[in-house]
Amino acid sequence: MMTETPLDRAIAKRDEIELELRKCPDFQLYLITKSRRQRARMEQLLMEIPNFKLWRRLATSVARAQRRLAVSLKSAADRVQSADLRTLPVTWSPATGAIVPEGESQ
Repeated sequence: MMTETPLDRAIAKRDEIELELRKCPDFQLYLITKSRRQRARMEQLLMEIPNFKLWRRLATSVARAQRRLAVSLKSAADRVQSADLRTLPVTWSPATGAIVPEGESQ
């Protein structure tokens, strides 16, 4: 059973609003515009639409949260990998029936 996180809910809401906004030709034009200056100008005009303002906020928040999540997952993976490097090589000692670090004897 999967639990829904606030990030999952924000993504779902953003996608729901985006589907609604895609019916608007101005929004479609906004999405395909490459120039930063043109997009900024279009954003100012589209901000008058309440759903666009909410979509923009959610899109920004989701992107920020996903970047943070990626960074924290990478640092967690790095910590696990460095912890693996700190483990001692060991061998099985049949004489004592125990695991001992390499180079030592019992």
